[in-house]
Amino acid sequence: MKIAIEADLSLENTLLSSFACYLFRETKTPRETIWIGQAYPFEGVRLRQTEGIVEIESQGHSQTVLDYLKEDAIGLWHEPNLEDVESSKTLQELAQRIVPGIRVPRLHRNKWHILLSALLSIHAKVSYSRAWFLSLAKYSLRELQTMSPSELRDHTRNMTGISAGFRMRYLTELVNDLFEKYPDAEDPLEELCKRPAPELRVQLLQLRNLGPKVCDCFLLNAIGDLSSSPIDVHVRRVSEYLGILPAGLGMPVPSYCRGYVCSKDGPEAYGLPTCPRVDRTAEYLEEKLDSSGTCIRAAMTHKFKQAGWVQAILFLFGQRFCARTPRGEPDCSNCPMGDKCLRDVLPPVVQTHRVRLRIFRPRVVTPKAPQFPELPFFQLYPEVKGAVDIKSREIFDRIGQKLRGEKNIMGTCLWLACRLMRLPVLIDEVALAYSMNSSDILRSYEQIREQANLRIDLADPKLYIGRLQRALKLPENVISLANLLANASRGRCLNPVSLAAASVFLAARRLDFHIRQEDISKQLSLTQPTVRNVAKKMVISEKHRNRT
Repeated sequence: MKIAIEADLSLENTLLSSFACYLFRETKTPRETIWIGQAYPFEGVRLRQTEGIVEIESQGHSQTVLDYLKEDAIGLWHEPNLEDVESSKTLQELAQRIVPGIRVPRLHRNKWHILLSALLSIHAKVSYSRAWFLSLAKYSLRELQTMSPSELRDHTRNMTGISAGFRMRYLTELVNDLFEKYPDAEDPLEELCKRPAPELRVQLLQLRNLGPKVCDCFLLNAIGDLSSSPIDVHVRRVSEYLGILPAGLGMPVPSYCRGYVCSKDGPEAYGLPTCPRVDRTAEYLEEKLDSSGTCIRAAMTHKFKQAGWVQAILFLFGQRFCARTPRGEPDCSNCPMGDKCLRDVLPPVVQTHRVRLRIFRPRVVTPKAPQFPELPFFQLYPEVKGAVDIKSREIFDRIGQKLRGEKNIMGTCLWLACRLMRLPVLIDEVALAYSMNSSDILRSYEQIREQANLRIDLADPKLYIGRLQRALKLPENVISLANLLANASRGRCLNPVSLAAASVFLAARRLDFHIRQEDISKQLSLTQPTVRNVAKKMVISEKHRNRT
């Protein structure tokens, strides 16, 4: 079925200026650009635009889905407030000539998809975050609750070729926090969204790993709150360079956003106090004397009725034209607004006095005991998980209060508990689960060793040989020979993990048992050259011992 809609919009600019582009795949042909739906409920839908006509090609989708698509998903649910752009000739030129036809999609049936895509976009290229989104969009909140960060990292790496990294820890912590606050709700995000937009923003910011920009993206593209304007470097740079907002405005501060609403109607309408930065920003917009204590989001909300729509215009222009070179220098060669740019003439902001705005909030309670994620190690040794939990709690209780607040302490307690219990845990897998480096664990261990008087010895390679036996189901004769080889070379190789890998490799080869280097190295987080090099040294040492 085909539907043709006469619409005063640009389909490409509308999708690319919002997170709606994550739900569609862009396919360019010599004649046109086609957008193909790739997430529920738009799978298989094809969108194209010819001049002022948007064509929708459906493959058995219900009328409800088609109405949702043509009214909400492409932004026809609202009319742009032209008064916002008529106040500035530069902004008017952007909206009518440079990036025309932008509307704001309202994807209220894809709330989780919008929040997920905004979370994945943190410090990531658009191509990467869109690929990660596609690999995760099929999972519901309930399904994600059962998955660990390491599983999700492996999943994104296998599906896209590159891991989503620390974002998967952010994701699992957010999902668990949602279900912890709404344990009886089938969809806790829908339950949360029953509040008015300003109150909803405060509640969202109190969830794990959500900042002002991600929450504003959700409010704009999922709820359709046109007063919410996500602020990033593109919006700030363009608004200053083109004179749309005065220079020197501060970025949103999460600690303020969690306790205040960005509206003067806060106390009466929502029972929440108005952010003190709102009044400071209003003063600065009028007098332009001192920019300390101001906020660019408050300025957007104060100046524009549809701040979210204006933000979409500034964001898309910044993406296309006001970009940076790989060296971080401005790339102004293709900018159509070069004659109006104030970059070279903007004076530094002079602060006549410094205003300190303090917020008093309850002290964050230090966790009573370490909470550690699922490790591949526990899949091989499920019987020791409870004992490791108890041991890690004991270590945590022995360290001082100041050290407990360190961000790397949880992973270090887990690693140290396993090592004291003589378990073949890998420092790299613990570091990966906690999104840190192995050097961070070793650094924290030095502090714990001084405080709690805990010391660990060099691990026995036989422990890691036993781990390989469980993981690869190796026969007893291979394991026996590998233990003999490792014991003979133990004094010549200080790394027990690489010694265990090389011993199993040599034992399997001598007994004609087929096993790949790739499988051994993957199980112990080593590279194949490392396994080969240690095996070669072991063979040379064995020949030398035989000669003597």
